[in-house]
Amino acid sequence: MTWDLTRFSVRCAWTRTGETPKRIAQMTEAYIADFSTRMGGGRWASLDGAWDGSIASLTALVRQGVETGETRDSNPAGGHGVWMRSVHSPVESLLNVFAGQAQLSPAVASPGMTHAFGTKSDVSAPVTWDAATRAAITAFDPAFVAAQERDLLRVAPGEGWQLPIAYRVWVNESVGRVQQVPDGVVLENVGKGTLVSVPVEWPAQRVLEQMSEVYRLNGLDSVPLLAQ
Repeated sequence: MTWDLTRFSVRCAWTRTGETPKRIAQMTEAYIADFSTRMGGGRWASLDGAWDGSIASLTALVRQGVETGETRDSNPAGGHGVWMRSVHSPVESLLNVFAGQAQLSPAVASPGMTHAFGTKSDVSAPVTWDAATRAAITAFDPAFVAAQERDLLRVAPGEGWQLPIAYRVWVNESVGRVQQVPDGVVLENVGKGTLVSVPVEWPAQRVLEQMSEVYRLNGLDSVPLLAQ
């Protein structure tokens, strides 16, 4: 079976502020190494400039990706980011990591990572989602990870730090515990949290209804933003 992976992506977010370019580079390197291992190989390149594979080089690229304000002036307090793409990989993909902000915004779930997949592939969406989700849990220690699909995003786009509606959602135990689920929904303890999964065959509306029920049953809604 051939999968149109352009419909699929994975994102995560965390609430730590002030992370340095070196720390952002270390997390990014850990993620792409883990994801590549799980997917059976592949190399990565930066969209922002030449990356020689070292932490020092990646740190320099992150530092260059500093946030700019309306005046286009450099604003390190606004965070740093880096774009990477997979090369000669079983799955073509584009990765963005943005972190290091001095303050959190209630309106946007960031710091975070987004990993979008491209082209058609014999590698299935569940396999790709699983590799990206588990790599993100380990590399970023996020508040949540969501394995997304385009049609579902249209009916359940989510707002701010609201826990996402997705085919796979991992929730850090610091956000809340998931202990009850309706029929057809699977729970798995992974790392410091719980992975909630629904069948990829389910239509978007059913995923919306069942994941909303998961959050209702467990008294969950949004990631708590504590004073930083």
